[in-house]
Amino acid sequence: MYAAVLALSSCVGAWIAWRRHPLYSPTATFRVVGEVLLLMGASVCIIIVTVTLIRKLPVAVQLGVLFAVIVLVTLGMIFSITAVTVPKSAKLNTTVPKAVPILDLRRRYVFHWLKVTAVYLAIFAAACAIPGPPRYIAGSLLGLGALLASVMLPTAYIMARRFDRSATALTLHPWLHWHYSPPEWQAWSTARVERLAAQPATFTLRRDWRRILWVAVCLLGGALLLSPGGWGLRVGWAAFCIAMVIGFVELAAWDARRAPEKLRAQLQHAAPDAYFGDDGLLCEGRLMTWLGADVYLTAVSLDERPPRSVLMQFEKVVPNPYGAPQILKISQNILIPVGSDAADLSVLRKALESRCPKARMAL
Repeated sequence: MYAAVLALSSCVGAWIAWRRHPLYSPTATFRVVGEVLLLMGASVCIIIVTVTLIRKLPVAVQLGVLFAVIVLVTLGMIFSITAVTVPKSAKLNTTVPKAVPILDLRRRYVFHWLKVTAVYLAIFAAACAIPGPPRYIAGSLLGLGALLASVMLPTAYIMARRFDRSATALTLHPWLHWHYSPPEWQAWSTARVERLAAQPATFTLRRDWRRILWVAVCLLGGALLLSPGGWGLRVGWAAFCIAMVIGFVELAAWDARRAPEKLRAQLQHAAPDAYFGDDGLLCEGRLMTWLGADVYLTAVSLDERPPRSVLMQFEKVVPNPYGAPQILKISQNILIPVGSDAADLSVLRKALESRCPKARMAL
């Protein structure tokens, strides 16, 4: 019952998130749903045929073949669904001449996780040498990690490479390119960090403890009413859950307090440039797409606080494995360089009005 409710809420949330996307249209939605259902049916058929063909083979061969087929089918599903769900107008331009080096904006994070995965697999592979039940536990975790890595790492690398190629192509043919002098960039970095540090904390335990109190009461009531075992075990389980919630909240608050210094480090390593192009905005080492499936532009205005900047508002769709996707608001300020005139803003406004007709323009 819980799984059914979770799946229903995920579907409804995904529909709501897609409904507010600027590229939404009923015709495209029904076409995508039909194509996704066909892909799912084809994947199920491939797995059924594979199981039928290998059932007389040795168990080790069956496991190996089934592992390979599941990985290949999953990868095929991911890239096929990505291809059919991204509208033509939102597809990124990845055409880059061979002599041009590709920017490394996202792939470096994939290589980091590749190292983490290698350490994880090495640890549990070594743990398989332990005799007894620990060997089976380590083997299960090793197999699960290998399966997830075989799917997630190739997917992450291909997606990251596509974004890096798109960012490189954007720098070659931008609508508008702003380059900042070192003093100008340093002053802008200081202003950005000070603005972020001046923002009040969204949550502090001393101030917002009442919000945690309601969660604690709900957890305690649920444990006492629904959990098996004696009263001591129920109260202990509720206390553990409450402690976990408080720990995660404090961890998030600690990470939020580190945000200004993280932003300072990011700006120090970022190139002092801003590129506006057909695919999106490239600045501070990030590519923000105008009409991406997960990130899209909603509003553009001027921020008159010195130093003057262009304020762009984006929405980001964040998948949630426990329910409906979340819609996050992202604000990005782009410094207007010294010597820039009204013609630059006019060029930017006209290009954005053509590319993102549903976004609010106040330039």
